[in-house]
Amino acid sequence: MEEESRVAVTAPDPGRTLEEFAPLVRRIVRALLRHRQEAEDAEQQTMVHILQGLPRFREAGSLEGWVRRIAVRTALRALQRRRWTSWLFADVPAPPPPSGDPELSARLYGALDRLTARERAAFVLKYQEGLAFSEVAAALGIFEGTARNYAFRASQKLRRLLGGTP
Repeated sequence: MEEESRVAVTAPDPGRTLEEFAPLVRRIVRALLRHRQEAEDAEQQTMVHILQGLPRFREAGSLEGWVRRIAVRTALRALQRRRWTSWLFADVPAPPPPSGDPELSARLYGALDRLTARERAAFVLKYQEGLAFSEVAAALGIFEGTARNYAFRASQKLRRLLGGTP
């Protein structure tokens, strides 16, 4: 009986977990991918990975960090696939997401598209999601100093691309 209650504590409820973390997954993959259909596919793939891995999840780290790491890695794989097949869609521009100033959004997202996948991921996780560098590093599976370097390089490139001071 004692063993059963311990197992129930370590295995989070799949339905509640998906419902709770769906907004986080959506924000991350959409920010990294920016293509609606590709992001929806990555969201679904992330949820499948979460469901498959949930029985093996152990409370050594936070569930949110684990989910974030899966979402980031799924989005990064999608970005790699996009680069491999980009020649197929070279003449199909991605529409910028709606915002207050469409011209500014188009410039910003055009600049974000010119970052490497890791730079974009570090930048989005740090400055859009507001994570600490240790959390960015954990999500990307890299050292904290490397995460800082990616975010710094992304900031420098964005300043240069958007006409700010380097």
